[in-house]
Amino acid sequence: MVTGAVNPSAVGTYPLLYTATDSFGQSASVQRTVRVEDSQPPVVTLLGERVMAIRQYDAFTDPGAQATDICDGDLPVTVSGQVSTGSVGLYRLDYAAVDRQGNRGAAQRTILVNPRVHCADTNGNGRIDLEELLRVIQLFRAGQYSIAAGAATEDGYQPGEGSHDGPPHDADYAPADWKISVMELMRLIQLYHQGGYVPCPDGEDLFCGGPR
Repeated sequence: MVTGAVNPSAVGTYPLLYTATDSFGQSASVQRTVRVEDSQPPVVTLLGERVMAIRQYDAFTDPGAQATDICDGDLPVTVSGQVSTGSVGLYRLDYAAVDRQGNRGAAQRTILVNPRVHCADTNGNGRIDLEELLRVIQLFRAGQYSIAAGAATEDGYQPGEGSHDGPPHDADYAPADWKISVMELMRLIQLYHQGGYVPCPDGEDLFCGGPR
C-alpha cells in the first residue's frame, strides 16, 4: 500500500510511504521522498512580427510580448533596447521573463529603420521629377486616392475609392485623409522646384527641400 501522492505540476517535496502486511498481521514500511523541481524556462512569445521594418521618422509602436511558465502560469515580461527612428539602421529589442525558480526565458525582435524616400519619388533619385509630380496631380484631380491592392502601379496607389489598408501617400499629410489638398499639392510643387529633398524631422511633411 502506498500512502501519499506526488503532484508533478507543483514544485515541492513529497513523501511516499510504502507499507506491506503479511498474513500474520505483521507490517513493515519504508519511505521515499520525491522532489519536484522546475528546470524549464518560461516561454516568451512575441506579439507581432519577429522582424519589423519602418521608415525613418515613422512612429514605432512596440507590439510587446507575453510569457507563460509551466508552473507559474503567466509572467510579466521586461524589455531592453531602444529604437531610434531618426537614424537609419538595425535595432534589436530583447524580451525576458523569469519564473520563481530563477529560470529565464527570452525572445528577440529586430527592427529595421529604412531611409525615408518620398512616395512620389518612384525612381528613388532624391528629387521629384516632372512625371512624378504629374502622377500626384492625377491623384489630386481624382478627389481621393486609395491603395492599389492587387494592382501594379508605380507608387502603389490608385486614383479614386478603394482600400486604405496601408500608409497614406507622403503628399497627403495635413491631415492624412486619403485626399491630396491644394496646399499639399503646392508643397510637392515646392519640392519639385527645389531640385531635391532630404528626410528631416523638422519638415512639415518630414522632408526638407534642397539637393542631397
